[in-house]
Amino acid sequence: FWGISVSIQEEYTEYGMVNQNVSFSFNRPKGTIEIVWKFRHDKIVDWSDLSKEPVYYQPYRGRTVINKNTLSINELRKEDVGIYTLEYTFDDGNTEENKYNLMVLDPLSKPKITCRGNLSVVHMICNKNVTSNEDLVKIEWIHKSVQLDNDPITDHLLEIKDPLNNKGAYVCILNQPGNSEESDPFQMEDCEGFKYRRHHIFIFFSLITVFLSTMWNAAHFIYSFVLVALLRRKKHATNWNKCKAADNSGEERDHHQLEEDHVT
Repeated sequence: FWGISVSIQEEYTEYGMVNQNVSFSFNRPKGTIEIVWKFRHDKIVDWSDLSKEPVYYQPYRGRTVINKNTLSINELRKEDVGIYTLEYTFDDGNTEENKYNLMVLDPLSKPKITCRGNLSVVHMICNKNVTSNEDLVKIEWIHKSVQLDNDPITDHLLEIKDPLNNKGAYVCILNQPGNSEESDPFQMEDCEGFKYRRHHIFIFFSLITVFLSTMWNAAHFIYSFVLVALLRRKKHATNWNKCKAADNSGEERDHHQLEEDHVT
């Protein structure tokens, strides 16, 4: 007399997307006379050497297909999440089990980058809009086709120091098993705060330029005004000296004439 033993060999984790398909792979051991797939305690499909075709059970009939090495489930739903068991029965009566933990994930949405900062440091945030299995979603940052190092715990946040020397487009990519989504490129120059301060610096230097130009023009005007005034004053003084000299010459002629008249 011999007993029947059950051996649990492996446990696997599989991922699938809502409304998409998933396939469980297996290798049928030598001596297998029957294969049974179960979800929790309910049979999905039974395929034995005694039957020519596999037998499917509700509610998976029409959504499952088994062949020599795979079991496929179509149109995945959230209620498909859980433990699936593959049971082999051998010609000696013993059985062996493999277990598959299926996780059904929502497809990722396209992330969007938001940003705040100043001329010293900028913080970019990758808004991932994930509602389930958030721990499975990983984020990577790309700048000029180079992947950046960032803290995996706070990978949604990217800190950029010295932003003036790190300008250009940034991209964040969401990754989860079987799915990834990429944001549109975000230009450093469009970052709120950084852009505002650059704008104010531009205005400041523009005002300085206008001020210096105004001062230069004013100085030039004053210089020209003073120069003209000096030239006019000089000309006036010259004319006055000429008139005085002429008056003195006339007085001398009159005095000389008086002397001549007196002698006569």
